[in-house]
Amino acid sequence: MQRIELTEIKKRAEIISARSIESLQSNLKSLHAKNAAQGRLRSGATVKESAGIARSTIQSYFSELEQFVRSRPDGSPGFDATIIDAISSSTSSLISSINDGLLKSATLAGNASLVSAVEPEVTSELSASQETFRSNIRAYWATKASTLGLSRTDKVLLGTEAIFIVAAAIIIGMWINDPKGSYEPYLALFGIGIPAIEIFRRVAKRHAP
Repeated sequence: MQRIELTEIKKRAEIISARSIESLQSNLKSLHAKNAAQGRLRSGATVKESAGIARSTIQSYFSELEQFVRSRPDGSPGFDATIIDAISSSTSSLISSINDGLLKSATLAGNASLVSAVEPEVTSELSASQETFRSNIRAYWATKASTLGLSRTDKVLLGTEAIFIVAAAIIIGMWINDPKGSYEPYLALFGIGIPAIEIFRRVAKRHAP
């Protein structure tokens, strides 16, 4: 993937990460206020619900990133680890904020060690969302590569067909000027070749992914 394209993805990842962190902090603050009003702040429920917010934030982050990558007009199917590397710093910033948020929730709940109880599910969500992101983009590029490959095939076929038509026109012109010439075999060849190209094109489209 081109360096410029990766730079654009990295910049957008930073924006999405910052927006996700802001949303995370706002949602956690609202949760703390709600649980405090209900007398549930100092309970394991606060930490558990905070973990749910963290998982949702991770999902939204990768979902928005995927939408952006899919919207890019450039790039190439040589994706994979390069994009993961490009967004790594933004992902790390988000996870750091999530860890801070969970620790704050656990502290407000009266037991900071409760963080360890929800860390596995948050870590699992990170791995799952990242793998889903990777798989979806890989599948997207594979489909796009097939489409581009078929497009190139069409161009070659169209070029070949144009050559056949021009050559046939030249042969017909020569035949008109010299009716006694042996042009029939060439015209027969062109007559077979042009339909054959069209048949090949239709078969290629039918078997395209």
